[in-house]
Amino acid sequence: MTTEIKENQRVARVIRVYGVEAPVKIILTREGLEAKTTGSGVRLVLQARWEEVIAKMRTPNKVPSWLVGEPIKMLNFCASRTAAAKIKKENKQ
Repeated sequence: MTTEIKENQRVARVIRVYGVEAPVKIILTREGLEAKTTGSGVRLVLQARWEEVIAKMRTPNKVPSWLVGEPIKMLNFCASRTAAAKIKKENKQ
């Protein structure tokens, strides 16, 4: 699966949400997130740029102090560590 959501593309998953009596369908689009109970036509919509969505997320407790409250910085840090590990592994071979 490609990591880019293209124009008019929708990625959907059905999940269980505590406190909601029916399964919830989460739909990812370029414009944001949609949520609805399965079988219902009524949707909840969060329209925001993905940078805004990630910026509002909480970082886990077990991160270095300089990454606490910095979700975008944390994701970039993790991505750079993963890339460095991949390069190191390739150089060993």
